[in-house]
Amino acid sequence: MFVFGKQPTAPISPAELWQRAGMQKHLPTLPAAASRAIQIANDPKCEIADFVSALETDPALTTDILRVANSPLYRLGKPVATLSQAVVRLGLKECRNLVLTVGFYSLFRKTPPTQKKACQMLWSHLFQTAKLCRLLNHCLDLGFDGEEFTCGLVHDLGRLLFVFALPSRLGELDRFDFCEQDGSALLEHERYIAGTDHCQLGAWFATINQLPGLMVSCAAFHHQPPQAAETHGRMVALVQLADDISNHLMRGEPPERYDIRTRDLWQTVRHYLTEDEDAASAHVGRTACQVAQCTEQALN
Repeated sequence: MFVFGKQPTAPISPAELWQRAGMQKHLPTLPAAASRAIQIANDPKCEIADFVSALETDPALTTDILRVANSPLYRLGKPVATLSQAVVRLGLKECRNLVLTVGFYSLFRKTPPTQKKACQMLWSHLFQTAKLCRLLNHCLDLGFDGEEFTCGLVHDLGRLLFVFALPSRLGELDRFDFCEQDGSALLEHERYIAGTDHCQLGAWFATINQLPGLMVSCAAFHHQPPQAAETHGRMVALVQLADDISNHLMRGEPPERYDIRTRDLWQTVRHYLTEDEDAASAHVGRTACQVAQCTEQALN
């Protein structure tokens, strides 16, 4: 493990951070079966049988997918017993989200024992943000078709990667208290400590795992939506709003006290999401309360 000096660390790439940490042989990647299944699902002409066959090569992944498919978040009617039933019941796009969810969660199992609690808190935040993205997409009538869930799920994975690369400096990088911070100041602080920030690190992770460009943008720019590509701006803005609501809830603050009209970020993201501020405020308030009442997590 390398040690930083007292002076600000010179800017480096996420790949260089990984190499300096002596972990170049341990790149964080999704399970091979998950990556293959996602590639198949992204093909408009894909066959369900091919998607299922790719997943069935990994029995552990298959077991996890069925467990989540039968969780309160996804279950409809009778439990599903096979992957084919899960795909028929949930649809191919939702199963792709399911595969990504389980694949990302598998990374948490590799965290050092001393960091398990912090990582569990972070996973709760990621999953909560994903659920918020899904509900906000519906109530604000944004028209996304499932991709908003995985964009919310991937946005803060760079924070998890810091656990692997810099466990000895994690207390300086991230206190996991979900406090309100200016996004630019937060990223500057991370670059001071580590030479890179969690947005760059998360975007690198998404890129090496061949995730869609939309997810890369959400990881890279969720603190700065205007910097995202024009075609990705609305999704990135949605993720930033969901992230802010989740931070509010993770701090234990009452959901009914969340008012988007008082949030600094609202002036940045509102033109991406709605023209009716009052209606949006009411929708977002109800969504925050709804998520706060969901005590059952899909992955416990």
